[in-house]
Amino acid sequence: MLEVSGEEMQTFAMDHHGLVAAMCKELGIADKINKKLFEEKVQEDRVVKPGQAVVAMILNGLGFTNRRLYLTHQFFEGKPIERLLGAPIQSSDLTDYTLGHALDEIAAYGSSKLFGEIAFKIALENNLLGATNHLDTTSINVQGEYDIEDKISLIEITHGYSKDHRPDLKQIVLSLVVNGPAEIPLWMEPLSGNSSDKKSFHETIARVKAFQKQIDCETKFKWVGDSALYSKEHLLKDNGYLWLTRVPETIGEAKTLVTTGKQAFVWIAHDKGYQTTSVHSEYGGIKQRWLLVFSSQAYEREKKTFMKKLKKQEEELKKALWHLGNEIYNCEEDAKKSIKSLKKKYPYYQIEERINGHYKHLKSGRPKAGAEQLFTGYQIETSFKQDEKGLKKCCIQKVVLYWQPMSWIQKIILMSKCLKSTNHNRELKEDFVF
Repeated sequence: MLEVSGEEMQTFAMDHHGLVAAMCKELGIADKINKKLFEEKVQEDRVVKPGQAVVAMILNGLGFTNRRLYLTHQFFEGKPIERLLGAPIQSSDLTDYTLGHALDEIAAYGSSKLFGEIAFKIALENNLLGATNHLDTTSINVQGEYDIEDKISLIEITHGYSKDHRPDLKQIVLSLVVNGPAEIPLWMEPLSGNSSDKKSFHETIARVKAFQKQIDCETKFKWVGDSALYSKEHLLKDNGYLWLTRVPETIGEAKTLVTTGKQAFVWIAHDKGYQTTSVHSEYGGIKQRWLLVFSSQAYEREKKTFMKKLKKQEEELKKALWHLGNEIYNCEEDAKKSIKSLKKKYPYYQIEERINGHYKHLKSGRPKAGAEQLFTGYQIETSFKQDEKGLKKCCIQKVVLYWQPMSWIQKIILMSKCLKSTNHNRELKEDFVF
């Protein structure tokens, strides 16, 4: 970027920050924040208003420099800050006190409330509001003890189920709701580190619905979430909204359907290798229709992974059977218990066994014909092969629920929408990085 002031010429590196700043200006993020926090009050004497502070932090966060918050002023050194923030501000004005003061004002107003009000307004202004909300959570681990004695704090930093696979660290949970084809974030809120998705999902939906009433948004959304959304205690007792989720395979009825042979159902073919069939259920005392989905792509992918695992298991099984065959057992029952325990570890193999008596000659050296032998115990003689029936059960089938009876034409259309919705939710989970 080139600026000319009188006889002085200055050159600044804009990089990608100009695009981010332009989008913030087009959406009016700074002005919207200022109006919400100040209401009718005007603070003309304030150099850096909260809206400009937030835009500055957005630019810093998307600057790929990994700068800490208190070093924001260093990030803007050598950049056309007045053009980027749209205000007569210098980099030295963006101190940690200035940014911290803005964050305190947002916290006092309510961070989730402010985020929701601005996100809904932007979505409505730009016609981005769709009919479907996708809901998910992620965990953010922290270093240190965080032993906070102040019980007034809204959330608790503590141990919980870690989606970062760090159960040794304390954490917080962040809940996110995105909407429509643009996947615009509409609602974001922090939760305690030990919160459960099975409970928090329904609380988040209730808060969003209550928030919609406050801002006079009458749109009725369809909610899409993972299997934590499905429960007797919450979802099936409250049908005040449309929803789409995967039935947990921990439910006996769902597990039976998934492991039932594919030939037991009549399947409808869809694009991209999907096949679907519907079944009726009364789980939780409510009549409902489940959608059983088979993906040929997922099947081939899982089969390839499964065969690699199977090959490794076969090598382990050969070694285990060799050791088993060289073991001497005092009684036949002990031998049966050992082979039974081994069969449980390798469910995809059919292991056949024969228990024989083990005898030993009394004298050393080459034994004579008919020499007396001493019975010492029992040995197991084994052979194995792959269990073909068990291998067929490794195909990927997911149980998905939809909500009302309809004609076959409507059903086919809905099945296609269901597949798209569940795929979007999987993309949200994969892209949920902070």
